[in-house]
Order: sequence, then structure tokens, then C-alpha cells
Amino acid sequence: MKKQLLLTMTAILASLTISSQAIITSTAEDQTFNVGNAATALPGYSIAITSGTESIGSNYVQINGSTTDSDSVLSFDLQGSAETTAKLTMQIRLFSLNTGTATITIGGGTPETFILDLNSPYFTAGGFDIYDLPIAAPLELSNGVNTPVTVAVTGAQGGQASINRARYYSAKITDKVTETLATNSFELKSFQVFPNPITDSFQINTEESIKSLSLFNVTGQLVKTFTASENYDISDFNPGVYFATVTSEIGSQTIKIVKK
Repeated sequence: MKKQLLLTMTAILASLTISSQAIITSTAEDQTFNVGNAATALPGYSIAITSGTESIGSNYVQINGSTTDSDSVLSFDLQGSAETTAKLTMQIRLFSLNTGTATITIGGGTPETFILDLNSPYFTAGGFDIYDLPIAAPLELSNGVNTPVTVAVTGAQGGQASINRARYYSAKITDKVTETLATNSFELKSFQVFPNPITDSFQINTEESIKSLSLFNVTGQLVKTFTASENYDISDFNPGVYFATVTSEIGSQTIKIVKK
């Protein structure tokens, strides 16, 4: 029965179109995307529910089940601002010592299954039934190419409808390694942003022919894309730190900029 439910949910997800994706920057900082309405919310996620109802909180999406179980699948896409390999950890919660199973798949890779109970090595103590689930398969990311991720929580049951709930909290990206270009012609000595910090606009000085420039905020979300230009206007941006990924005919490179 569970297999049939999972196949049904997979078919539903296959028909969904995800309009946006989380962007993983090539900088070394870890990134966490919450599921829900938080400022760092995971863009473009969708949830297919076989049994139960959905409610959205500030930093989570909760599935309210029946007295028997609650089955659902979270689906989202990731991209890299450059060719990047990283690790993905999903955080979920089952209420009131419920038990269940989480099956996580990256791209077309092999699904990884986690048994969720108090004997799990991924159980986080502290009064909440929260699990940090590290995915063994590497997260391979490319610029402009979506990497799909699905997280299926099935068989969550606790015997009471009032406490039979599962929450999707966050996707955390760590241990990022960005592919290094094989050529030295795109080193920082031939790639300069000025002025930096920036008041209204900036320019790029490089020996390479620029194809495009993408700006990301500190959470890795794409905020604006430019075609090649002599001047890049960000006068309408809020003050803060951004990451500019410049793409040329030989590759791409990301540099931190500061908007005053």
C-alpha cells in the first residue's frame, strides 16, 4: 500500500512545474533555506499530500494527519552560481514521539531512506522530535541547470489525530567545493569591480568578453540578472552584501560586492 501511495505521489509531482529555485553561491558560507514564510524561505517548493492537510508557519510547513498516518512529498529545485559540489541536510520533525520513514532523492540518484524514531542516530534531543538527515550522495550543482530534490515522509503515526503531525523545516547546504577554472586568464588581477562599496552603479574591468552578470543575496537567492554592459545599476537595491557571478566565454567567477 505504501509503495502504491509513493508511486501516486511521484506521478503527481511529475506534473508540477516549479517556477523558481534556490541558488547556492560559490562562497564558502553554509546556506539554510526554510520551508514556509521565513525571510530565507525555500523558493519554488511544492508539497503533494496523500493523507492529511497542510498548514504553513513562519519557518516550516506542517502536515496534519489522521489517526492512522500522514503521507506527503516535499519537492524543490537547486542551482549553483557556479559548478559546485556540496552536502545537503534536511531537517524535519515528527510530533509526540511519532514514528515514520523519510526517503530523500537528489536528481536521478538512488533514494536514501531514514527510519524516524528515538533510536535514530539523527534524532536531535532537546524536547522536540526533530531529525537532521544528512544525505550521503553529493549535491552536484550547475549554473542554469536545476537539480531536483524530493523528500517523502510516509507512515508517520502516533495514534491521535491531534498529535499526528509532520513538519518540513529546512534544507541546509554545507561543505561547498567550487570547480576551479583550468585557465589563469580569469584571475582576479584581470577581473575588477569598481567602485566597491557601491553607491548606485558599478563597472567590471576584465580582459574577457562578458556574457552575463547575476547578482545573488546572502541567502543565495537570485535578485537580478544583467546582460553585458559598461555600467550595472543597483541604485534600487537595499544596502548590504551581494555576490556577483560574472560569466564569460571561458567560465564564471563570483565576487563579493557591498551596496552602501
